[in-house]
Amino acid sequence: MATRRGRPDDALAIADELTRSLATPPAEVQEAELIGIEALLAAGRSDDAMARLRHTGQHLDHEAAPARSAEFERLLGKAHAAQGALDDAERHLRNSVDGFDQTGYRYQAAMSRWALARVRRATGDSDEAARLLADADATLDQLGATHDLEALRAESGGAAPTPVQTTPVPRQ
Repeated sequence: MATRRGRPDDALAIADELTRSLATPPAEVQEAELIGIEALLAAGRSDDAMARLRHTGQHLDHEAAPARSAEFERLLGKAHAAQGALDDAERHLRNSVDGFDQTGYRYQAAMSRWALARVRRATGDSDEAARLLADADATLDQLGATHDLEALRAESGGAAPTPVQTTPVPRQ
């Protein structure tokens, strides 16, 4: 919550404290590591985030925790995007969308679609970006995620995005 409230340094401090605590269960340590990485990205520290992603990726069990793996992919995609590696960002964000779709985490899938839309827009593919934003908008609206819905709409010009293309675009 600290990251969402604009206090990424607080979020990072809490996450670091949890990862160092011997009382924290391993699954929660991994979750805290991902929260810390998200805080680093929010603070504009993509190099530090990438270093932590490399470390976290070495011991993340992708099979046992598919939703955590999808979150890892989203953070890796956002880190690559922040560093201008848009092809890598797109690949990881598509993996994240697929992972969250497969596990039924609709809210998280919408957040990954939103991040992927930013990358597609940066590469000049405004049609796919509009489709992804419309999908994310519809999901956030259905789920009543008002704060995120308002932020998405503000970023995309104020109104609900209208999809340009109604047929799915093949994954790369």
